[in-house]
Amino acid sequence: MGSPHPAGTTAGTLMVISGSANLLSAAAISFTCLGPLAVVPALAGIAELVVGLAIMGRHPNSRVQLVSVLGLLAGFFTANPVSMGLEIASLITQARNPRQLEG
Repeated sequence: MGSPHPAGTTAGTLMVISGSANLLSAAAISFTCLGPLAVVPALAGIAELVVGLAIMGRHPNSRVQLVSVLGLLAGFFTANPVSMGLEIASLITQARNPRQLEG
């Protein structure tokens, strides 16, 4: 089948790392009295992991940009600059090669 497209691999890797950062921030929030507020960043992190791994494995998804924006918003609301920076980089990578990432 060949190797995956480099843009897909880069965007997927950035999404996986950002999703992990969102899951870590959700875990940190859940240990405080604001536990129910950790649901949205946790769901965003899981979605980023699933979609990021899918596009890394050459299974593009039509909701790649939607999940990236959701992860960016989750990073913003949890004040997670690492996640926000990685999502911005992933969105830039996706904008350069949109046909390779969408199903």
